[in-house]
Amino acid sequence: MNFFTWFYCLDIPAAIGLVAVTTVAFLHLKARFENRRFWKTAVWSLAAVWLVMVIYLTVMRREPSDTQESAWIPFYSYYLAFTGVNRELLRSGLMNVLLFYPAGVLAVSLMGKESGIRKRAILAAAGCCVLSMLIEISQYVWGLGLAETDDVIHNTVGSFLGMLSGGLPLCSGIKKH
Repeated sequence: MNFFTWFYCLDIPAAIGLVAVTTVAFLHLKARFENRRFWKTAVWSLAAVWLVMVIYLTVMRREPSDTQESAWIPFYSYYLAFTGVNRELLRSGLMNVLLFYPAGVLAVSLMGKESGIRKRAILAAAGCCVLSMLIEISQYVWGLGLAETDDVIHNTVGSFLGMLSGGLPLCSGIKKH
């Protein structure tokens, strides 16, 4: 079993807990090292790893099919989940939020502090929304599974939440070197 399968199979509280712990750890590192020369390079490297992982998981790892499946109606997955057709869609939605959450956390470290948190959050969410749309369009064009509007919504929400979390001054008490 690979890491991605393991993470996806975690129960919801454990997945959220793991994301919370890694966010706090990242924020502590950020508070300690963000003024060091290597910090931006390290964050860019993490962002590149995240991007490659997302493209691999959502596009490259999938087998093409002869049919192009789509669900363009916003929040249709919730309709299916709450009417009992497929409750797993709730987990899938949350995992799509968590998939793009790191992008928001990393984005706040890469953007200059001169623009406010609101502007940075909107820019990060917009960039992640475009990336998510490109992924869904790729899935549709090449028949790589179900292309969904809900995935774009969940990914964008995840990046926005990550951006807000990454901008929190949780570590302001740590002495910077």
